[in-house]
Amino acid sequence: MVESTYARRHEIHDYLSTQKAAIKNDVPPAKEWIEMEDLIELLKPLEAVSVDCLAFKSSTFHLVLAELECLRSHLEAFNEDYAKAHWICELAKDMLAKLEDCLKLSWKTPGVRIQVPMITRLLDPSIKDAYLPIVESRTAASTMLKHIVPLYKNVPK
Repeated sequence: MVESTYARRHEIHDYLSTQKAAIKNDVPPAKEWIEMEDLIELLKPLEAVSVDCLAFKSSTFHLVLAELECLRSHLEAFNEDYAKAHWICELAKDMLAKLEDCLKLSWKTPGVRIQVPMITRLLDPSIKDAYLPIVESRTAASTMLKHIVPLYKNVPK
């Protein structure tokens, strides 16, 4: 909707300018149209990632991770673009922080901290152990998985 509104900004401007009374004063200034363009530029990759991930019946984590890395790069670049409106850069900064938090997801069980992205990669059959090429890291991951398995032994069906 925002994108189609922006695409028709000249028509909207012309229409609102010809009206009477209060609506005539509601013509968005050029600055607001530029901010709308920046907002579209910020959100466009989110739409692309959503469409890509929905294209697969069941996206595995390694496919989604590549998309999230592209999104992270986009948000980092956008966050540092001082030509954009300040509030949009702040929005990009907040989105980047939330994305970083999601990629660091972990949970604690007594005596061990389990990183969710690592586990999802290890359980993805298309990756196998390519994610952990060093023997020590595979051993540590194996130990971590051993802590997870008991959590699912008594799950009601």
